[in-house]
This record gives sequence, C-alpha cells and structure tokens, in this order.
Amino acid sequence: MKRLTTPLLALLLVCQIFTLSAFAENDEPGIVTGTIIEKNTSKPVPFASVAVVKNETGEILTGVISDEEGNFKLNDLPYNAYELQISYLGFKKRNIKIKVDKEHNPVKVGTIALESDAQRLDEVTVTEERLKGKQEVDRTVYTVNEVVKRMSKDGTDVLKHIPGVTVDFQDNVTLEGTGNILYLVNGVPRDQQFVAQLNPEDFNKVEVITNPGVEYDADVEAVINIVLKKAPTGSRGSISLTGGDPNKIASNHRGNIDYGNEKFRVFISDRLNYQAYRAYSYKETEITNNGDLTEFTLSGSGDAQMARNNTNYGIDLFLNDKNTLNLYGNTNAYLSKQSDFNEVGTEHLNGLMTDQYGLTTNLHDVGVGFYNSLFFKHLFDDKGHDVSAQIDYYTFNSKADNTFDLTYTYLDSLLETPIEINRFENTRNHRQMVQSRNEYSRVISNMRWKFGYWAYYQWLDNEFLGLTEDSRFKFNELRHEAFANSSGSLGKLKYSIGLRYAYSKSRIDATATNTYNALLPQLSLMYKIKKGRSLNFSARRRIVRPNMNHLNPFEVRMDSASIQTGNPELDPQIINRMELQYGINFNKNYLGPKVFFEYTENGIQNMININDEGKTVIRPENIGKIYEYGLSLSGSVKLVRWAKINANARVYNTNVSGPDNYSEDLWVAGANGNMVFTPWKDRKINFSTVVQYSSARLGYKSKHTRDILFLLAADMAIKDNLKIAGAFNPMSQKFKYAGTEQIDTDYYYLQEGRVDVSQLFMVTVSYNFNWGKSPKKIERSTEYEGDGGGGIL
Repeated sequence: MKRLTTPLLALLLVCQIFTLSAFAENDEPGIVTGTIIEKNTSKPVPFASVAVVKNETGEILTGVISDEEGNFKLNDLPYNAYELQISYLGFKKRNIKIKVDKEHNPVKVGTIALESDAQRLDEVTVTEERLKGKQEVDRTVYTVNEVVKRMSKDGTDVLKHIPGVTVDFQDNVTLEGTGNILYLVNGVPRDQQFVAQLNPEDFNKVEVITNPGVEYDADVEAVINIVLKKAPTGSRGSISLTGGDPNKIASNHRGNIDYGNEKFRVFISDRLNYQAYRAYSYKETEITNNGDLTEFTLSGSGDAQMARNNTNYGIDLFLNDKNTLNLYGNTNAYLSKQSDFNEVGTEHLNGLMTDQYGLTTNLHDVGVGFYNSLFFKHLFDDKGHDVSAQIDYYTFNSKADNTFDLTYTYLDSLLETPIEINRFENTRNHRQMVQSRNEYSRVISNMRWKFGYWAYYQWLDNEFLGLTEDSRFKFNELRHEAFANSSGSLGKLKYSIGLRYAYSKSRIDATATNTYNALLPQLSLMYKIKKGRSLNFSARRRIVRPNMNHLNPFEVRMDSASIQTGNPELDPQIINRMELQYGINFNKNYLGPKVFFEYTENGIQNMININDEGKTVIRPENIGKIYEYGLSLSGSVKLVRWAKINANARVYNTNVSGPDNYSEDLWVAGANGNMVFTPWKDRKINFSTVVQYSSARLGYKSKHTRDILFLLAADMAIKDNLKIAGAFNPMSQKFKYAGTEQIDTDYYYLQEGRVDVSQLFMVTVSYNFNWGKSPKKIERSTEYEGDGGGGIL
C-alpha cells in the first residue's frame, strides 16, 4: 500500500477548512431529560417534537426530536423558567412547566404520556427547507424536509436527494459506488421495488449505513433504512405515468392501493419499467505471437429493449396487541431483447487486413419469478422485548434464445464466395429457494441484545442447447448463519459489538463439493464531542459469495471473437473494512468527512485468455488481494435561501495484486449529488441539477470506465395530490455505460457499450388519492435474492 499523495491530501485539506468554519458554541449548564410514550399502549413515541418556550415572551428557544426509544435530552439551557411543548402527528399536544436552576439541574421530567387524537392528524405540519444530517453509532441519519417531499413523485425520487446515494435515469441505485444495498423500511428488510412505491409524504428519515453490522446478512455491502412517520388519516392509492421521446424511452409506470382497519390490511402495488434505446458496441483485440501482431475489431449498432413488471401484494392480520401475522407475495417478470444488432468485424495480420465479416445478432431473454412469505411477530410486555419468525419460498424460471448470423470474407483465400455460418444458443434456467429467519431481541440493564438464526437452501437446474452440444448444470447450496449483537452507551460513548457465523456447503453436478466457514466480527463506536460534533469508528468483516452467473460453466458467445463463461470452483471473497467519520452540524448545514481502509482476500476478478481457436475467453477467478484507502466527504449545505446542495465526493487509491508478482495501483475520484433551486418561496416549483461521475476504476490487469451523467430536472405541484415532473439530458454524446480495457503480456483488449440518450427527456404525472380510516401496517421482512435484468445498462 502506497503512502497518501497529493489527491488525498488536497481533499483532506478541504475537509479541515469546512471543520474549522463550524462555529464553537458557549457551554450552558441546563439539562432536561424525559421519555415520551403512548398513553394507551405505553409504547415509546419516536421522533416526537420537544420545543422549549420562554415563559416571558412565548418565543421558542430550542428543541429536539425524541429517539427510537422515545427518550430526549436538552442541553445548554440558560437558567430560567420554561414551558415544554411536546407534539407528534396524531396525538394531542402536551405542555409542561419546568424551572432550570442550580437546585433543579438536571431536570428529569420522567415519562410523558401522549393521548391519541386522530382529528389533529391534518393540523400538524413541520416545514423545513434543509436536509438535516446526524451521526448515530453506526449510521448517518437524514431528516427528509418538505421541499424534498414536494419534489419527489415516489420513494426512489426521495433517495436522489440523500448525499452518497446515486439514482440514474433507469432507477439503478448505488450508495457511494456500490449497488449491493439492503433496503429497510422501519428497520425491516424490503426490496427496491417496494421502496419505489412508497409515498414521499410518509418519509420521516433516511438512514445510511456504509459499513453494516452483524445483524445484517453477511454479504450485504451497504444499507438504506427508511423511517416512515405515522400515516395520516385515510387509506391511500397512487398512480404515476411517464412519457417522453418515443425513440429514447426510459419510463416508469406505477400504481398502488391499500385498504384496512384495526383487524386487517390488504395492499397491492405494481411497477412497469420500460426502456428502449439505440445501442452501440465496439471491441478491439490485439495478440502478439512469435513476433506477429494480430488485430481484431468489431463494431456495430442495433435496437435494445427491456421491460420489467413487478407486483407486490399482501395481507396483514392484527390478531391482538401482541401478535401479528402477515402473508406477503411478489411477482416479477422481465423481457430483454436486441433486434438486428448489426456489426462489422475485421482481422489484420501485421497491419494487413486478412479477414472481414458481418455479424447480425438477435437476443431474446424472458424470465418470471414468484416469491411468497409467511411472517409472525410477538411482542412481550417489557419494552424492546420481541421475537419474530418467517419462512419464504421463491421460484424463478427463464429462457434465452440467441441467434448469430455470420458472413465471412477471407481476403487471403482462393474462396470467392463469402462463407455464411448460423449459430444458435438457447438456455433454460430454473431456480428455487426456501429460507427461514428467526430473531429475538431484549433490553437488559440498558443494553440491547439481539440474536438471530438464518437457514437457507437453493437449488439450480440450468440447461444449455448449442449448435454442436448440449450441457446441463445443476447446483445446490445450503447456508446457515447466526449472529449475536449488543449495543448501549457508556457516558458520551455509544457502542455496538457483534459476531456473525456463516456456513455454506454447495454441490455442483453431484460431483464436486465446496464447504466454507467464516467468523465475521463487527465493532461500531460513536463519541459525542459536543453539540453538533461526533466521531464515529466502525470495523467489519464480511463475505461475498459468487452469484449464479459467476458459477454457471456454460460458454456464451458474446460475439464472433469473444466467449464468456462461469467458474463453478470459485470461492467467496472476504472483505475487511474500517471507517472513521467526523460528523459536523453547523449553521443549519451538515458535513461528514470520512477516511476508510478496505482489504479484500480471494478477490473475484475476470481473467481474459485466448483459446486454441484464437477466441477471447472471459472467466472469473479468485485472484490475489485488493487494497483500497481514501477519503470521502458527504454533506448537505444551504448556499443561499433559494439554493442548496446535497452531495458526496470521494478520492481513493486501489491496489490490485496477483500471480507472478503482479501489482498495480490507481487513484480514483468520484462525485455524485444534486443542487436544488427554489426561486419562489410561496410557489411549489423547484429546479435541480444531478451529476454522477467516476474516473477509471482498477481491476485485475484492467480498467473500467463510465461517462459522466448530467441531468436537469423540474417539478411542480399543480394541486396537493397532483404533481408533474420533467427531466432532461443536455449532453449530446452517446452515453458510455460500460467500458473495459485489459492489458497483459502480448495481449490487449478494449470493449465499450453505449446507448443514445442525447437530449433524452421524460415527463411524469403523479396523482395520489385517499379515503376512509388509516390502516395499520406490519413491519416485516420481504427481502430475497431476485433474478432478472436490472436494465439495458
């Protein structure tokens, strides 16, 4: 690992300048503490507002929000007489007189019970224009303001405004560069499709975890937890339709509806994503053998389309105050195709063209998956004491029918008539999965203990039908995982410590068996330096298992000169990561500079070789080690009254090592974020710009590139329940969504994929409706390993 150099030091200096600009505040002696609960159930009320009002003037001096357990603490209050005003959506306001002086400090107001008042649900509105950020022991918490809600038509739109989160025009989501994200809603696993159909008005906070603890699955790389506020009166539904350029389509159509009462709730939602672009490809290969240089090129274009439909449905049964039961289902179907993708290829030997050929490719891939889950949860009488269990079943079937029509012209041959070769490749994939999750949680002596056990079994049966041979690949895997976690606080220091055990045994074609065990520890610490300042440290070891595409040994012709295949002998890779972050709140802004170090063992990397036929063969292997270290900066800053920026910037060094003393390193810079403009304070019209950028990233003897993405957007609320939004890409180039450059001894390979999204524009109209009484909602897990394409890109 090389020493830090100029790029890292420059960004570190920027963070220091931001830190020094935060003004120190004078210490005041007064402290007030208390706990807020529901009067009828004695359950804690999280995120309630506690305002401190001066008795003499009625002016609000300061305020806080209660935490997940209903606790609150007010610091730095001057000695005086005050009135506490406690409020929360759906409850009657409480006013409590207090006096802070030397004899009454700290003031412990004890338990404050709030009485339900459904008539007041529509009367409480909190208006805030900035996106607040706050550090917790293992996460950064962002409070979603009214401007973000107004600008968002669905749950995915809200995520676009969270620093570090990137959502492109195809709704592909990444967090600080990774797409391996676990989505939670009120702490319970969901999937991205479920998040997409959420109503933005229900959002309270978004919690971002970049180094998750042991209570999350061993292969999870990042977590986004969405905390919803209590639903307002009325059952609800919504519909959203997207239109735009008929030749460049990136549309999302959504609809959802739910109905329920105190005994049950039924719900259904649907999302249809359709994309259609003109796609372009370019490949270049150079091979040196015995002094001779052979060069291959292949380039072309064609129409690419993808449609994916996802339906969520379920029923919640509220048996009594202590027991709930839920049946949840999900159906997803996708269709991906390339039509008449025409390419032209050439072969040169020592600079002279020897062969020329044309290739017409037609690809057709369709798949359907079904997921069903039964969930039960029991609450005990004491706070924080509960047990839950669920069982899931998932089945997925897909088929791909691909044809390749080649016409060869051999310029150094006596053949005058071109040779025509037709090749087809058909695959049939079948996957089934069953899993069981069990969790137990209890608070003992102010320490929260959580235990869990997870059993998982999947089996695959894939069939390949080619021109000359048929193959079959069978794979089954059994996993067991268990974890224990403890969290609490020691003065100003909060901690979370845990250990997860992962076991897996897999069998391939009933001939080869692979077994592994892993112990995965985790530690998170947060030290509160002063009001608005905290220091966080986290360390975690996690595992990344090879997926079905990595393991499937079938050879798939990417083109006439390239073959891609899997490797059933792959081992999982182990990743160790440490982070140190300093959270700063100042002048209604938030900054979170962070340094990190990551070390990967058994890294899964693509290796490229040339077979006996002179074709390029791409195959994943466990290669060497990967080191990464660097600095990132996340923030939400209000520049002026009408402009604010939410962004994440990072710079880091990657070092990849492998066989034969291979070692290479590369500095990488990236940034994503948006700037929001609200020129009219009293009009519900907003404008924004979105930027996504990353420099070249390093792999084993390779570099990976992607073009910068820049979008302009605007939105307007025509009525409270009717919104219209538009997005426009002003860039004129063909967008490179993936580029790979491989350099080895006597070998060079370049591949680029592009789509024409120049001047792409989209217009979305969203309508929300509601009626009846507010239904209850069960918080439970609906996470599973899905299949199918995530988009053309």
